[in-house]
Amino acid sequence: MFRSAIVYLFLVLLFSSFSWLIYENMSSEKLLSVDFEVFGKVQGVFFRKNTEKEANNLGVRGWCMNTQKNTVKGVIQGSPEKINEM
Repeated sequence: MFRSAIVYLFLVLLFSSFSWLIYENMSSEKLLSVDFEVFGKVQGVFFRKNTEKEANNLGVRGWCMNTQKNTVKGVIQGSPEKINEM
């Protein structure tokens, strides 16, 4: 009985904070997510490192990786203005 009450309380707290997080994100600025793949000479030229550096400078988040097709694939997320700058 006590254990189920603890689990219930934990779930209530978890979901209430989760919904607050969603509400907070919905009321703040809009976020854009962009999937990308870059073709050409992008491997062995510090493309990923420079992409990470520029993303950090602009305050956008995401990831990128080399593919077996000799391309770089990734996702960036941020405000539309920052994504456009990127």
